[in-house]
Order: sequence, then C-alpha cells, then structure tokens
Amino acid sequence: MTEAVIDLLLAYAAFSEPFLKKLSSCLIQKEFARGKIVLRAGEICRYIYFIEEGVFRSYVIRGTKEINIWFMLKGDMASAPKSFINQEPAKEYIVAMKKTKVTCISLQDLEALGQEFPAFQTMVLKLLWKYHTQFYDRLIDLLDKTPDERLQYLMEKQPEIWNGIKEKYLSSYLGMSVSTWNRAKHNKLNVGLDKGYPDSSRHSGKI
Repeated sequence: MTEAVIDLLLAYAAFSEPFLKKLSSCLIQKEFARGKIVLRAGEICRYIYFIEEGVFRSYVIRGTKEINIWFMLKGDMASAPKSFINQEPAKEYIVAMKKTKVTCISLQDLEALGQEFPAFQTMVLKLLWKYHTQFYDRLIDLLDKTPDERLQYLMEKQPEIWNGIKEKYLSSYLGMSVSTWNRAKHNKLNVGLDKGYPDSSRHSGKI
C-alpha cells in the first residue's frame, strides 16, 4: 500500500532514498468497514489519509439533514484540512461508504519530515493546494448555474462521482433538494438521453 502513496508524492517532486525510507517508517495502514465513522464533528483530525481502495464521504449536519461536501475516491487524499492543520475540532464528518483501505500519516510525522527534508514541505503545499483549488473551483463554478447545468457540470467535471455515488448523496452535494434534483434529472437527462447523457439511476453498483 505504501508504494501507491510514494508514487503519488513522486509525481510532485523527486526525493532521495533516505527520505523515502523515513517516509515509509511514518506511514500507517488502516482499514474501515462500510459505514464506519472515520471522523466526527467536534473531534480533531489526526491524519491525512491516502485512499488505496474504497470511498470516503465528507458531510456536515444541519438540523436533521446531512449536507455532502466532498467525496474522496481511490487515489485521492482525504482529511478535514482546517482541523488537521490547526489541530482544532472538526466541523465535518467523514465516513467510509464502502470497505476502505488507506495509508495515513500524522501531523507530527508530517512536520518532522518537512523539517528534515525541506523539499517535502513544498510538495505538501502543492498537494494541499490542488485539493483546495478543486473544492474552491466547484463552489464558484456552481454559483450561477441552474439545476440542469449543475447536473451537466458533475457529469463532465467529476464523472467518477456521477457514475459511482447514489443520487441521494449527490443532490445535497450539488446544493439541491431531492425534488429539485428529480426535476433537473428529468429535464436534462431523461429528455436528453439521445444526446449522450447517461441516466444515473440505471447504473448498478452505486454506493
């Protein structure tokens, strides 16, 4: 499992053998069963997780509703960034949507590696910036879009989420009520299937 994490890091920078050896000694393997809460609101996020298999879902609770804010799939990095960096209580939950295997590293080990190997700090910033930019871009891009346009945006920009996640989670992820989602799906998808738009309800194996 550690090989996949190292390959991800090497995509951002070249590292020496002493660094890779030290990094390997810091990495921890964990496995979460489907439905397992990885992080609860109010707890402190202790790790950055690199997903080897499975899916994490990040959400907040408002009243009795869960509002989904991110899905983290195989090859993604997962964390509650503010909680992790500041070691303060998280505002979000993270849950495993299926059996999920991860490799993770603690903040203490991350900082120690950065002090000993300065190039690693630059790489971490690049990696964190990548995910911050993706999250920020999605928020901005969806601000002025109609529900129909939001569905198309998800299909085009995040097809792996569209094809792998159930609609009951995707509606709040796009900032819609279930009824609005259903109307948009009818307008955009069922009417436009001959234009190549997939009907998400027909995919099997969604979680």
